[in-house]
Formats: sequence, structure tokens, C-alpha cells
Amino acid sequence: MCSICVPMLMVVTVNEMLEIVRPYGWIFQPAVFFGFFLAATLAATFYNRWRIREAFVVSFFIGLLLTNFVLPVAPYPFVAWGHFSEPTPETVTYEEIRFVDERGHELKMDDRLTLEFDAVSMRTLIRNMLHEYGDRKNEQVTRHLLFQAAEHRERRRDPPKTDRVRFPHHGLTSVWTPELLNEYGEFVGVRIYEMTFVTSPDGTEVVRYEEEVVFEMFPLDHDRPRTKPSAMPTRSMNRTVLGG
Repeated sequence: MCSICVPMLMVVTVNEMLEIVRPYGWIFQPAVFFGFFLAATLAATFYNRWRIREAFVVSFFIGLLLTNFVLPVAPYPFVAWGHFSEPTPETVTYEEIRFVDERGHELKMDDRLTLEFDAVSMRTLIRNMLHEYGDRKNEQVTRHLLFQAAEHRERRRDPPKTDRVRFPHHGLTSVWTPELLNEYGEFVGVRIYEMTFVTSPDGTEVVRYEEEVVFEMFPLDHDRPRTKPSAMPTRSMNRTVLGG
């Protein structure tokens, strides 16, 4: 019975604690963040007085343990190490770039191409292409994307030896392989898709998927492919899509 009572008591205590700090949530995160660095400054300045340095280190590890195993929040600079998942809304929308070959087949951009543009994420570029850049700037960006994609494609056909010492790619990323690239012709255009996922209330099932072309450009000296943009629903983020 005691083994059951202790977890129940912890849940009750955490819930009560949440109700107490909820009205002050807007100052809780910044207070902990700035308080940490203030305490670190004091510990570094008065390290030889009243065992301040030891007290700071012990307090830091206590805070780290609390945010990982007890508290339902992890204020900066502490992290939860994934112990507590963050709830996501039932409807999630995001965009992705797909290259279009001369036959109209589409291929999701290799995520390793982000490093070719000196950025880890393409969100800023996509946002600028959709809302900030004009037609002339978008044409320049599209040409640059196609040039970088062509160069990256050649490297994928004969991967450098340095790839052998890299960590494996994440399972949710899109990675071009020589076998995959053999199915596509020369890339002549770029499309940006807006994709909407609607999940069940418990987040365990995708109940609706929609995608829409929100940008496309074919700046090269080729006829625009006659095939229509694809609308192929999928539950996998690591995919390629062939336009029909």
C-alpha cells in the first residue's frame, strides 16, 4: 500500500503546487532565469566566503533533479531532458520545400541542404519567400536553391568518405540517396507546400491531412511541367511525393 500511496501523494502535491504558482507563471520563468545568473555571479565573486561556491553547485544539482523528476515545468536554464513531453495542439500547420523535375515529379528537399544556406532551419527563408520577397528576389532565391540542389545531388551520387564518420540522420528527416535520385530528372522548379495535420484529442492518430501549394516558380529555360501539384496525404514526415 505504501508503494501506491507515495506516488499518489506526489501527484497531489505537484497539483497543489501548480495551483499556487499558476497566477505568477508570467514572472516565474524570467525570475528563475535571471536569478540563476545572479547567483552564479555571487558565487564567482565570493567563492571563498561562507562556502558559497559549494552551496551554488549543490543548489544547481537540486534544481536539475527537481525539473527532471518532480516539477511539471523546466524553467531556463534547466532542462527536462525530455522527461515531460510538451502537449501540441490538435491542428498543426507547417511548410516544406519540394523540388520539381522536368517530368513534374516532386522531391522533398534534403534536410542537409540547410547547411548549404548557412542555416539550421528553413523557416526564415520560407517565411521571407512567402511574405517579404518580391518576384525578382524570389527568382534569385529559387535559382540559388536549384543550383545548390544540383551540386548536392552530385555529391550524393558519390558520397564523400567523411560521411562514414558522421552520426546517422534522424528518422524524421528527408535524406537523398543515389537510388532515390535515379528516379528523378533534372530539377527545374521549386514549390512550397503548406501542410495541415489534424490529430485526435489524445494525439495518437492523424484524423485529417491537407496540403496546398502556396508558392511555385520555374525560372530555368524549360517548359513548365504539365502535371498538377501532388495532393498525396501521408503520415510520414520522411517521404518523397510523385506528382500525378
